[in-house]
Amino acid sequence: MRGAYLAAAIALAALGAPLALPLLSPPALIEYEQRTHLAQRPQEKSGVGALLPQVFADELGWRDMARQVAAAWATLPPDVRAHTSIVTQNYGEAGALELYGEPLGLPPPLSGHDQFYLWGLRGQNPDSVLLIDAPGNMLPDPAAHCAHWRVLGKLFSPYAMPYENERTMLLCEHAHPSLATAWPKLKHFE
Repeated sequence: MRGAYLAAAIALAALGAPLALPLLSPPALIEYEQRTHLAQRPQEKSGVGALLPQVFADELGWRDMARQVAAAWATLPPDVRAHTSIVTQNYGEAGALELYGEPLGLPPPLSGHDQFYLWGLRGQNPDSVLLIDAPGNMLPDPAAHCAHWRVLGKLFSPYAMPYENERTMLLCEHAHPSLATAWPKLKHFE
């Protein structure tokens, strides 16, 4: 009898393992969830609509984001890039650019979120900012703070959390006030 319980426990563990461990590729996991009807409910409201469970979706999309930011960065003339910093809304985005951005030619990212705020401007004194932001979040009226501004694109990764998609890459040239002056207002610990 004890052996039957052990066999049942092993079978259940094997059935649930792909939902807790990165054993399958994203497309294979989606198919597995559909076939087994074991799809997990979102852990938070912002996870509604995610193709993958949040435990995986939170880990994916960062390389895509870094490549997309690097592609936008590469469209800037060298003289503009020399005086531009990249500022992100949250530490996840900043961390991804910190990890994956340097080999792509990106400068160290800046963010007012959590620990990144404490690192300050990291020796940068930019005239312009490439802002990675949810639409209208940190800079609701670009015309009020930028001599010139333009949207360089939107971020997208199919397996990332939905709220990480559609973030705007906005170039704010000749930012006013300067980033050094505005820095204390960017602080948010959550």
